[in-house]
Amino acid sequence: MTTIKKVSTSADPDDYRDDQSRAATVSRPGDEGSYFDARVPARSIDSLRKQVRQRRYSSSTEEAEAIRKTDEELFEKVRVAERHTLARADAMLEHNKGRTGQALAFLDKIDELRDRLAAGEDTSVVVKEFNKLDNHIRAREIKVLRGMASEASTVRAALADPVEHAQHLYSLMPIAFGRAAGLVGH
Repeated sequence: MTTIKKVSTSADPDDYRDDQSRAATVSRPGDEGSYFDARVPARSIDSLRKQVRQRRYSSSTEEAEAIRKTDEELFEKVRVAERHTLARADAMLEHNKGRTGQALAFLDKIDELRDRLAAGEDTSVVVKEFNKLDNHIRAREIKVLRGMASEASTVRAALADPVEHAQHLYSLMPIAFGRAAGLVGH
């Protein structure tokens, strides 16, 4: 299961990376050529919680303490991911704070164009301005709004199931991180 792949494609025999930089132990499809040896297993939090519950203990007190300690440590890792998601949501809101005002300004501009038409202004001039505004909205604003909706949907899903989201985030990380974080065995 171990694949060794040179990272450097340099023909220079003095290039130290040829002998030292390697990607090894590819464990999941799509990891071929990865610089990491493997990734944190998917569902690692659920797996660790299940493992501690399936062990045999000498007393129910020892079992309860082991379960409590494991859950406490793992849920702190979930809270870290959850805080990251909340910070992401706050940043999204802060970044897009002016969007409502901008949308209202577009509506005011459309009302102004309608009023100018009603006042008898030259239709071709008003239509040109409307088309310019419409093209701007279609080219720029709709893309921005779709991006915001996609980001909001991602954040909503992450906050709806923080454990699943944390497991997904950690599964994207190298196994060395998982070992250091206590998500996988040594």
